[in-house]
Amino acid sequence: MRSTVIIDPETVEWSSGPEELPPGAMLKVLSADEETGAIAAIVKFPAGYFEPKHGHPCGHDILIIQGKLVNPESGQETSKGMYFYAPKGDIHGPFQVPQEEDCIFFIVADGPLFPLVKP
Repeated sequence: MRSTVIIDPETVEWSSGPEELPPGAMLKVLSADEETGAIAAIVKFPAGYFEPKHGHPCGHDILIIQGKLVNPESGQETSKGMYFYAPKGDIHGPFQVPQEEDCIFFIVADGPLFPLVKP
């Protein structure tokens, strides 16, 4: 069980994203539960980043802090201030980050995000 956590994200260093993601993803883990795999983190996808269609073995919530994710197949944009939820196993994406700026988002997952579920 996790205990109360208060963190200034500015004091947390960016680290490379997990190997399951395409190179370039960065994250700041704010809270993690080793028993359940639940996590809260800030994720940065650099400008031009592409994330293929995929799913996760858990549900997760995302709030876009900066920039946007664009689905190149549907044209749907999830941009600053918007919220995104995907339930366990839901196949979503692909996502492209436009060349203009990085996309930074807050993510909360109710279990382990990996291994990715392939379409």
